[in-house]
Amino acid sequence: MMLSLDRFADLSDVLGQWTAATMSRQFDEAERIAGELVARCKEVAQDSAVPLPAPAGEKNGAVVVGILARGLQGYVDVLRFRSAPNWHAAPANVEAMWSALCDAVARLDHAAAYLNHPTLDSSLRTLAAVREEIDSRFGRGVYVSPVLVVEKFLCSVCGEDHRRCAHIVNRLYGGVRCIKVPTRLLRLASVDIVEVPEDPRCRIWPWNRTDDPPGFKNICVITSFRPDDYLDVPEILESKLRLARSEQPALTRRSRRRRKARRA
Repeated sequence: MMLSLDRFADLSDVLGQWTAATMSRQFDEAERIAGELVARCKEVAQDSAVPLPAPAGEKNGAVVVGILARGLQGYVDVLRFRSAPNWHAAPANVEAMWSALCDAVARLDHAAAYLNHPTLDSSLRTLAAVREEIDSRFGRGVYVSPVLVVEKFLCSVCGEDHRRCAHIVNRLYGGVRCIKVPTRLLRLASVDIVEVPEDPRCRIWPWNRTDDPPGFKNICVITSFRPDDYLDVPEILESKLRLARSEQPALTRRSRRRRKARRA
């Protein structure tokens, strides 16, 4: 994969400004700096502000830097929540901070696979310390892990059935990150309670538990988190999803007719 940061030669300076604002607790300023970087990245990745299409390597670089900037925005959100008096006494505050923490860590980890910068290292260390503080107050926690049955997955790069294309999950192709996109949920097979979840955002907090009847309430079962959520869905994927969804009623009717024929 080609990765070019030519359009972000000032990245170290921008990260230095963001760090200075964060350390002085100027959260609005830090968020503004990160937000402007996100906007620049989107312009390069989607060719919305350049006279000629950017090369694939520059688009890939923009996606990575944009994910980094979104992670820095999440980092600021965590610090905002953490700075509230008695933050740990407000369930809604704790859950929001946890979600922001998980998002920021996922994005910064993703960026760290491509970039090497002290800001990344120090931010991840701080977020790890915040997680330890949360776990020390509420325990390591248990999590919801659903088992879903879907019709099929489409490739976000080419829009074809992911089993038949050559694109590799999590790699970048001309500014598009390869992910598997489900066309339709067929059923929820089970919801398991685990200690090591695939999605840590689906955490069961003490106040989510009920004794009468025994169980849980108001818990997150599944999320749609994307590290590159600042980018629009690729046009080719959007058209394929529309086509797949438009075919569903006809497919469902044919399936019902086949089941009735077999029973007859």
